[in-house]
Amino acid sequence: MRPTQVTGAAPSVFRRRSPALAGRQVQATADVVRACLARREPVVGEVDGYGRGWWVLAVGSGEYEVWRDGTAMRVPWSLLRLDS
Repeated sequence: MRPTQVTGAAPSVFRRRSPALAGRQVQATADVVRACLARREPVVGEVDGYGRGWWVLAVGSGEYEVWRDGTAMRVPWSLLRLDS
């Protein structure tokens, strides 16, 4: 006997070949951060899972480079929330 099959669709149908594009709000926030950095204004935010107080050093394609307490890392645009 064959085991029952939950879905008949091949798993490759659900896999993306390239990462999803950022949403409009996330893209708009990245543009604001990029403009602030161009004016040499400090940008500080909270990274989900890592806490508050991360300084944004640079904005890349889909990611921020952030720094806090001697630790630098890159995080996706969607994980950073700006402090107001």
